[in-house]
Amino acid sequence: MSGVGVGVWFGLAAAVAIGVNQILMTYAARRWGTVKATFASLMIAFFLFIVFAIVTGANIPFRGNHLLPLLGGLGIAAAIAYLAALESLRAGPLSVVTPIGATAGAMTVFFAFVLLGERPNAWQWVGIPLATLGAIFVSIDIQASHRFRIMSRGPFFAFLAVATGAISNAVLRIPVREIGSMAAILFQRTFTVAFIGVVLVVMARKGRLPTAVAVTSAGVAASAGTPEPTLSSREKGGWLALLLAIGVLDAAAFIFFVEGLQRADAWLIGILSQSGRVISVMGGFMLFHERLRRYQWIGVALVVAGLVLAVAG
Repeated sequence: MSGVGVGVWFGLAAAVAIGVNQILMTYAARRWGTVKATFASLMIAFFLFIVFAIVTGANIPFRGNHLLPLLGGLGIAAAIAYLAALESLRAGPLSVVTPIGATAGAMTVFFAFVLLGERPNAWQWVGIPLATLGAIFVSIDIQASHRFRIMSRGPFFAFLAVATGAISNAVLRIPVREIGSMAAILFQRTFTVAFIGVVLVVMARKGRLPTAVAVTSAGVAASAGTPEPTLSSREKGGWLALLLAIGVLDAAAFIFFVEGLQRADAWLIGILSQSGRVISVMGGFMLFHERLRRYQWIGVALVVAGLVLAVAG
């Protein structure tokens, strides 16, 4: 199998990890708040990256100091993307914000073209506006008066996450191919964790950490003013296990993603990895009892069609 073919499999593996992680992270973000859930999951994933690098004997070169400003910028962009993505999941609905997030792959194509000089073909370029149009359809609410409005603040944060995440995903190819996968992961994630840690400290000191939203046994979030329920030891263990699973999935997805970047173009791996969000849409239907309107189903179909064209064009 060619290097590109192996890269495609890594991209698909990242897609599965991202899709399942989105569903689990929705529970965590609504239970603890966006910033705290993000920081906890990133710290777990960061620890797992270090363990993985030690176990595999990965080479972490200390050369390439000229890349530190770039890695710092990518780390901050990734942090903003994480926070915005999880805030979109917390604000919901999951079945709306997830398809918007899926356009991150198409946006990665654009940034890979502009910043890296990668050249998708004509069919792949057709997929970009299709996916974007679908995201718009799925994120609006057509009222009886025929006025359009954004359904909630969830789609706004989802679009912010798409823009910042796509830049980070595309440009990460540069340090990955120069200093290696694990070195790029560890250096970039150091900046990401540090940035979110600073945000967490500042918000805590100002008393602006969002109130945790209780999640019922049916998976439905209660209002933001609902007092946090008292958890038994068994329930606390369950939530800790959830955070550990999220951290493992996050680490696995990122490792698969950068291994794909080693072997294939950034736009292709970006599209493939983000296609896993379709799994999250189904999770919204099954776990959170969300329902899409007819025109929103059309939007989902356009997103899927755009992704297919971008991959198979």
